[in-house]
This record gives sequence, structure tokens and C-alpha cells, in this order.
Amino acid sequence: MKRIITLSFLVFLSLQFITAQTVITGTVTSKKGSTPLSGAVITAKSTKTITARTDANGNFSIEVPADVKVLEASYEGMKIKTQGIGKKTSVNFKMMPLPKGKQNKEQNKEQNKEQNKEENKDINKGQGKGKEQNKGGKK
Repeated sequence: MKRIITLSFLVFLSLQFITAQTVITGTVTSKKGSTPLSGAVITAKSTKTITARTDANGNFSIEVPADVKVLEASYEGMKIKTQGIGKKTSVNFKMMPLPKGKQNKEQNKEQNKEQNKEENKDINKGQGKGKEQNKGGKK
């Protein structure tokens, strides 16, 4: 019985080690003027699925697995910024604006998706009108 309890305890401890999480807090501001950036996205770079958004004061808190080494901050109109976290529990990002005429890849993708949706709607509307006209012409 004593062995079972000891073994159970060791399994519990090992599971805690395997699923260890680290909470990272920080702020995202513009480099020029240190203005807080509300709505910036913080991503655990190796996962792409663990994300957080900054609040109205540019503050964020993100819980990441212990094996995550890099966080990435993105904000519309700003260069994407990456930062190693190592054993830190606090990370601050200072974002720089993109040069005029350039956008982040993610922003281009989103704009292209929206544009394609609009074009498909227009095409579908046009096809619908054509069908109605054909039906009318057959009578």
C-alpha cells in the first residue's frame, strides 16, 4: 500500500512538471511617445495558438508552457516585434511604425480574404441575375 501511495505521488509530481505553465506580463507601447497600444496581439511564437490581447493601458498577461522561449507582439500599422523570454516573468514591447506603403503579412492576408469575399459576393449576385434573365427569355 505504501508503494502505491508513493508511486501515485511521484506520478502527480511528474505531471505537474510536464504541464508547467509560466505567466508572463508586460506592456506594449509605441516607441515614439510611449503611447500604450490597446488591442495589440501577443503570441507564444512556437505555438501560434496561445495568444493574448492588451487592455486599454497596453497591459497583457499570457500563460505559456515552460518550453516557450519567444513571444511575438503585433499591432496594425506597426512592425512585428519578437522578444526572447528565457526565465523572465515580465516583458515589455516598444513597437515601431511600418514605413509608409508597407503592411504586415497578416494584415495583407486579412485584406485579401475580405477582398475575395466581396468579389465572390459580386460574382454570385451577377450569376443570380443572369439566371433570372435566362428564365425570362425562355418563356
